[in-house]
Amino acid sequence: MRFVMFFNYKKIQYNYVILYYIIKLIMKKNNLENSLNNYK
Repeated sequence: MRFVMFFNYKKIQYNYVILYYIIKLIMKKNNLENSLNNYK
């Protein structure tokens, strides 16, 4: 029982890490586009 809860916790943590990286990538992409637009 305890092991299952631990496993679920790890899975949730892993999902948050993936979400965090996706958001960072999107932000980076937006920043790049904004920089390009400002440069023009």
